[in-house]
Amino acid sequence: MLIECIHCYGMVSPSKDGTCPSCQRNINDPAGANTDLTGVEFVDGEKLPMFCITCASAASRLVEFSWPPAELVEEKKYFWAHLLGALGGVIALPVGPEKKAETMRLSIPVCEAHVGAWNLQPVRVYFDEHRMKFAVHKQFKAMLKRRK
Repeated sequence: MLIECIHCYGMVSPSKDGTCPSCQRNINDPAGANTDLTGVEFVDGEKLPMFCITCASAASRLVEFSWPPAELVEEKKYFWAHLLGALGGVIALPVGPEKKAETMRLSIPVCEAHVGAWNLQPVRVYFDEHRMKFAVHKQFKAMLKRRK
């Protein structure tokens, strides 16, 4: 039976002693867990209601989120440039058209108190499916269900 871990928000089949196979914490021990939050998946570009994902109060702004982060894309680009440069261009032969990296974007509603909250980063990214899972307030999740 799959259940949501209160620590990592993954859908898991815990061991007999309650250990989550993903984060190795006990799903029955709420210490250190924010039990007001639950995991919700969003698709790339999905429009969200203007309520804070962290506390479900009225949101005052949108925080733009993209995956992969720009700095990660730049770091990866420079890694290959340095590697190919170090090899003297021996293997730097064109092997096909350059594939443009795809970026997923989401505008996340937050209140002023939660502009820098930890849960503005996804807990899981399903890049091939253009989905991201975030930890959101249970009342925010209920608002999403009512909206659909």
